[in-house]
Formats: sequence, C-alpha cells, structure tokens
Amino acid sequence: MINIKVSGILRFRILTLVLLLVISSSWTTGQSLESPFALQAVPLTSELYYFCHMVSYESGTLAAFCSPTPGYSHGNSSVVKLVIEDSVLKPVFSAPKTIKPFPQQLLEDNRVLTRHRDYEKGKSPDFRSDIILELLDTSSGEVEDITPSNLDQTPKWPWFAGPPNLWTQKFGLTYLIPDLASREVQVWQGKDTLEYVQHTPPILALGRGFIDGHFTHAVVTDAGELLAYDHESGRMVESTKHRALGREIARVIGSPQKRPVWFVFADEVAAFKWDSYKVYALVAADGSRQDLQMHHALDERPDGTKRSDDESDILVIDSSPLRSEGKHLPSHVVNAGSVLVPVDEKRVGIFDVFYQRLIVIGPPGERSD
Repeated sequence: MINIKVSGILRFRILTLVLLLVISSSWTTGQSLESPFALQAVPLTSELYYFCHMVSYESGTLAAFCSPTPGYSHGNSSVVKLVIEDSVLKPVFSAPKTIKPFPQQLLEDNRVLTRHRDYEKGKSPDFRSDIILELLDTSSGEVEDITPSNLDQTPKWPWFAGPPNLWTQKFGLTYLIPDLASREVQVWQGKDTLEYVQHTPPILALGRGFIDGHFTHAVVTDAGELLAYDHESGRMVESTKHRALGREIARVIGSPQKRPVWFVFADEVAAFKWDSYKVYALVAADGSRQDLQMHHALDERPDGTKRSDDESDILVIDSSPLRSEGKHLPSHVVNAGSVLVPVDEKRVGIFDVFYQRLIVIGPPGERSD
C-alpha cells in the first residue's frame, strides 16, 4: 500500500474543486428544472389598456373591458375580443357602444351576458332577488332578459359575485354552486326557472378552460378526477383526457383548503394562485411543476430596488409607465393581482394588468421566449 502525503494547500484545493463541482452540478440541474414550461410574454397592442377581465367563449381569444387611456373611463371603455397575432395581443372585435350593465361573458356570436341589480326594488334581504341577467346583441342593441324566476331560491351563494355560471342556448343558465361545508358542488340549470340536476363529490378546486372548442367550467375532486361541464348532456362528467392533469392538481393542493382553489386549465397544463397567494403554481400532466413568484410593481422596480412613496403614489394614479417597464422583462416576472385566464386547449395564461401583457403558458417540451 502506498501512502501519499497531501499538503494542506493541495488538500484545500481539492476540497474547493469538489465543492465547486457539486455547486455547478446543482445549479445546472436547478436551471434545467427551473422552467420546464413554455412561457411567452405577449404585450397588449399600444392602442388599448386592459383593466377588467371577462369570460370569452371562443377558444384562442380573450375578452376584456378595454380603454384607450389607463384606468376605467365609462365614456370610452368597451368590451373587446383579443387574439395573439405576431406576438402581440390585438383586438378582433369591439362592441360598438359602451355597455352600461356590467358585462360578464362574451359568447361566440359576440352577444354579451350582463348582470346588474334592480335598485328600484329597494334593498332586499337577499340580494339575488334584485339581480337582472341579460343577453345583449352587440350588433342590433337588442336585449333579452334571461333572469330565472327562482334565482334567489337556489342554495346560498358563498360569494357576492356569484358562483361559476355559463349560458347555452340548449340548456339556458347553468350555475355551479359550492357548499363550503360539504365541499360538494350543486348544479342548477334552466331558462325560465332553475332546477337542481346534479351534485359532485367533495372537491378541492374550481376551474375553467376549453374542451373541444367549448368554454367550460370544471372541478377537481378529492380523488383527483377532473369533472367538466358537458355541453351535450348538460351535466358534469369526468374528462378522461384530463385524468393525469386532475391527479397532479390534486397532488399539489394536497388537502382541502378553506375555500376551493381557483384554476385555469388546458389539455396538459393548469395554473392557480398558491402559497397564500404568494406564487402562481404551474402544474403539468407529466408531473412537472413550477412556481412563479409574485412581483409587486407599485412598490418595487424590476431590478429589485424599492420605489419611493411619491413614485408609488404617482403609479397608482397613472400606471402607464409600467407598460414600458414591462416590455423588457422576462416572461417569468408576474405581478400580484394578475388574472388567471384560459387561452385555448393547449395553453393557459396570466394577464399582468400592471405590465399590460399576457404570460402564455404552454406544456413542457415547447420553447419559451
């Protein structure tokens, strides 16, 4: 056996080299796992400011309240349909007139589902008895009242804004009403009156996305099943193509939260706010996972330095400088308060209202920008 004496200096160099190799290996692995998803930052065309999201029924489009100036202005704001074209969000439809009742959903034929309250009735013990739901034909201006007569007789709504709902010409209005105690969701449906048609097993999450060209709502059960509203049967049914994705969503959520987790989904990818709303969690059917940390643009510059109180106050009044700031930021930088949106069957998105851009999220394996 040969004994080799190693000097203190040589031993130090060897240990340093080993440590650097370990750090390098760990960093490389971390980098390869850091962005498994395809991320693309798509800015809104410079002629518009986005400030309020709506549901769009047409796959591949987004709907929003937009204005040519920052912030909401009742006189020049309109419902706009947007598509991704030449790496920019461009309008393909704009309602010819300002819509006074609050617009909620834009149907494929550009009719708008609106909701407002009849204040002439006075304050009712149950606000649902004052709600008026209408379909506005944006081309003719004709309005159809679709308010069910027994809206206030459905199970108690857990949120003032109302539970998830959608409209189909075949079945009328469909409401997915969560019971926070049992964690089940009751499905009520109809035109003139709503009828109870179904309830789900206990759920972990409520979502929305596109399946076979149709906008739809979905739930993820404790067992990891993704049940989606089926436009043909008018019922919530398991989507077999989303079986793996449902299991991954359930695995990440783990246990029931105080309220159902809200998510958006495509065929192989989903996104939801997580960790006390500190991150946007991205989940894929193949088990990939990524968290996007939330940025606070009003308080912090992109380089991490703090803004002064005066600078923050100015941005609250006029956020337009943030739009220019956001043009040069990577796609993984997303602000707190951004809006989760379905995009199409392959992609979901996060609309960053401060930076006026859509972060498009595709499944693992595709190239990021």
